Amino acid sequence: MLERRVESVAKLLGLDERLRLRIRRLSGGQRKRVNIGVELVADPDILVLDEPSSGLDPGTEHDLVKLLKRLAQGGRTVVLTTHSMEYLSEYDSIALLMKGRVVFCGGLPEMLAHFSVPTAAEVFRCLRGAEADDWASRWRASPLAAKALSP
Repeated sequence: MLERRVESVAKLLGLDERLRLRIRRLSGGQRKRVNIGVELVADPDILVLDEPSSGLDPGTEHDLVKLLKRLAQGGRTVVLTTHSMEYLSEYDSIALLMKGRVVFCGGLPEMLAHFSVPTAAEVFRCLRGAEADDWASRWRASPLAAKALSP
């Protein structure tokens, strides 16, 4: 039973052809997928990942983001941390934290509008202009906050 589950997860992750290789023989992107696969063997409803795309080239990062999106579309909740701004448009919701305070929650277009900037990278320049408590207060007072917090 466990062997079938491992084979199923390996296929889902595109690792079925690599299943019998030692991990040291895998590429960085394949190793990241193995790490996710270890968690998926238990069939969790929620997958929490810390910087799953760190150290990956942009193409491999994009493949990983697409995989995580497929997992979410399949009914899992996927929560992750990232410093990468490249694929934010692929995520359903973005929660932006500054010194442990929520300073934004919503989609990419709303985030750009909230901070009045053209790109996600500009948000970080914008954040330097005030303290975390100020940004958190601005967020709570915004019409987007009420929308983001409603069921």
